[in-house]
Amino acid sequence: MNKDGTLRAQTNTDFGELIVVANGKEEVGHLNAPSVAGLEGDLTFQGNYTVINIIDGRKQEVTELKEITFIQQSDRPANFDKVSFKDFLTPQYTSGHGLDAYAIAVNKSNGEAIALKFMKNSATTDTLNHTNDQLVNENGYLKVVPGISAGTSEENADITLYNLDLTKKYFIAE
Repeated sequence: MNKDGTLRAQTNTDFGELIVVANGKEEVGHLNAPSVAGLEGDLTFQGNYTVINIIDGRKQEVTELKEITFIQQSDRPANFDKVSFKDFLTPQYTSGHGLDAYAIAVNKSNGEAIALKFMKNSATTDTLNHTNDQLVNENGYLKVVPGISAGTSEENADITLYNLDLTKKYFIAE
């Protein structure tokens, strides 16, 4: 077990730093066999986490991530993956069948951060499932190749383009 407040992920922003810390104790284990997300022997970290944006020493709680598993080769903090969208960045976290992404937009003009949601076919989620391919900005849209597993419908197996709507705090499927 790691203690409350353990740093699990971090990235620099134009105004400071975006971090993910354990909100309570963090359970530490390891993979007994290779998986989609890691190799046999990789470390696992499970718990509840808080995403915090730090600007000039001020801490802003952005969102909470409940019951998340990180799979990493070491206990060093993970890095965020970034996808530029106009003046914003989108980090992701990985797990399970395909990869689950949580999107955090960081405003490059003032450093403020907001959690984004995803909307597709009138359904709203906090996460986006996609294949191991890097999420990319294609002509102003987030291009997503979904993770496929048993029972995935044809409709949910298609490549989807998401439009970023910052006023509503959503990526909306086109």
